[in-house]
Amino acid sequence: MYKTRFNDTKSKFLNNAGAQGGVFFLAQSNLSLTESKLNLNFAFDGGALAILQGSFANMFRCEFSTNEAYSSGGAIFLNTESYLWAASTTFQYNTAPDSSAILILGGHKIQNTTLNGCTFLRN
Repeated sequence: MYKTRFNDTKSKFLNNAGAQGGVFFLAQSNLSLTESKLNLNFAFDGGALAILQGSFANMFRCEFSTNEAYSSGGAIFLNTESYLWAASTTFQYNTAPDSSAILILGGHKIQNTTLNGCTFLRN
């Protein structure tokens, strides 16, 4: 997604693949996920989600399970002054050679990446 705002509630994203972000590639975009499941997705960077170029991702009560990145960020790859806020979200069984759950490179200079009440299991 480029310069896009996308909201989702209770969807399942299963068995998707992409070069960056198996489900979502964000560039200058806003993504909001509520009770969504992103499972069994594959990408070079960010098995389920790649957040780039000043993008914002907000997630509540989501599940990232068994996603795989062939390089970095098994579940999420965040770079280039982007921002992530996640609450009550589960990250389990995600894999990558570098940072099996979340990789953060060059996050936003003002906003912090925030994880509140999240669970990380066997990444």
